[in-house]
Amino acid sequence: MRRVVISMLAAAALLAGCSKEEGVSKADSTITIKADMGFDEATRTTIVEGANGNFLARWTEDDRYLVSLLCIENDPDDNGSLGMVVATGIELINEGEKATFEFTMSSDFDADNFIFVGMNSFPAHGLSKSMIIYQLKNEQAQDWLGYYDAQADLFVSKPIEAERPTDDARMNFTMTRLNALLELSFKNLVLDDEDKVISVTFSCEHPLAGLISFNLSDLDGVTYPIPYTLMDDGINSITLTGVHKAPYYISTLPATLKAGEEYTITVETQMATYTKSSTLPSDLELKMGEITRVTANMATATKVVK
Repeated sequence: MRRVVISMLAAAALLAGCSKEEGVSKADSTITIKADMGFDEATRTTIVEGANGNFLARWTEDDRYLVSLLCIENDPDDNGSLGMVVATGIELINEGEKATFEFTMSSDFDADNFIFVGMNSFPAHGLSKSMIIYQLKNEQAQDWLGYYDAQADLFVSKPIEAERPTDDARMNFTMTRLNALLELSFKNLVLDDEDKVISVTFSCEHPLAGLISFNLSDLDGVTYPIPYTLMDDGINSITLTGVHKAPYYISTLPATLKAGEEYTITVETQMATYTKSSTLPSDLELKMGEITRVTANMATATKVVK
């Protein structure tokens, strides 16, 4: 799975470096930072299929295109600048349970202290010295191997306050997932011969996607839930396209769906649409940083032939 998309924000930040020295050529003045990145328990970045057929969450080689390092000059007068550099290398540890990334940045900065935050650049919608804004999409794509949409996955690290790094500096980051993952499977979904699923939609009474913001200071601890602000009305439905086989992974905002609340699952295939609307028999927790596994019984779904 090759994802070589870099957000406009990250591309612009590459030009910014982490320097106030706008008149200095940075081509011959760089340092390399090696970042050891592990995860909170149950949090990884890519779903992969293990040797026994189970799906596991791990770092992969393609994550070199996902991860950026946000560097903020720790200026007490609040006049410092910020920038972002993308990973240039990756070394997988314990088959992807952890990983080491390399970041190359300018050494021509005049600040003595920095705050560093590791993050995936895809969903970044905007940032400042104290806040990051994410757009969690309500239309997500899953490729044929069963990976979830990396562009809808929001993970960052606990900030590290450090003195000006030297070449080959090494930092340890703990990554934290800010969204929840819904792993959706079906039983009693009987398709016609040669029919295939092309999209899956999950809807409920709670916002599942939208524009959110959170303060960097709230990342100092790695306990859940991390407070965030929903900046718009939110969207109560997420559609996953490009699907091939279950399980289906949908990135959602954290939410508690209460017993008795209504939900709807829509499965569109090449030949028909299957819709199941029902009420939850018990609370369903879509927890920040975790994967919630749900198996839906589609025996009573309504089928409409195209």
